[in-house]
Amino acid sequence: MKIFYNRFPLFLALIILTHLTNSQDIKVYNVGLRIYDISELSVDFLNQRPDRNDTAIKLCIPAAFTSTTKGQIDGLFVINGHRYLLDTLHRKYKGEIWGGLSIINDEIAIYNTDDRKLTMQIADSIAKIGGDFFEQFLLVQDGKVKTFNYERLNAPYIRRALALSYDGKWNIIESKESLGLNSFAEQLISFHVSDAIYLDMGSYGEGWIRDENNQIKTITPGSNSHNQTSWLIFYNR
Repeated sequence: MKIFYNRFPLFLALIILTHLTNSQDIKVYNVGLRIYDISELSVDFLNQRPDRNDTAIKLCIPAAFTSTTKGQIDGLFVINGHRYLLDTLHRKYKGEIWGGLSIINDEIAIYNTDDRKLTMQIADSIAKIGGDFFEQFLLVQDGKVKTFNYERLNAPYIRRALALSYDGKWNIIESKESLGLNSFAEQLISFHVSDAIYLDMGSYGEGWIRDENNQIKTITPGSNSHNQTSWLIFYNR
């Protein structure tokens, strides 16, 4: 897995991306956005805390939101062939743009989930074939930024997204500075992102990465990491 950053001309960033894809070392460039290249890794969605002693796991990050009142995954999600729904945040942020992320046979896809009836049908179909699915804010779709109007969503925080570039590669992208969702989405567009979905951050945002020496390093420490309820893990195929 490779890590690099971007705050320089796009053509140079893409040259570095191409170079790093052929490298086994973790590279770091302190120039803006933090990019984790996950294109050569498998992915899984879990609702049980991943084992840091599992050396196959190279990156672990929180995924869906956690309900602070229920202590469980918030939103519509599918895991282990079953569909679940807790719509607390949908009601709180009514009118904002929601998206869904599915994982089917190690393939990732992002959906717009504004049509709740259609989304339920999609989730049921994913459950029947043993796939996974969860909801989050949809930041970018087909190269266009989704605008968020709720004031709290544009407060400055460190942000993270799972993003698809136009060359078909998936990356985890984090901001290096505190941003609102709209500003973060604009930064993603500048990095040639076609589609992107948000991942839980703030006090729930702590993740970890395994470096080339097999050592675990914490990413974005959070005071509520012990209350996390879902994770994306990326591991060797």
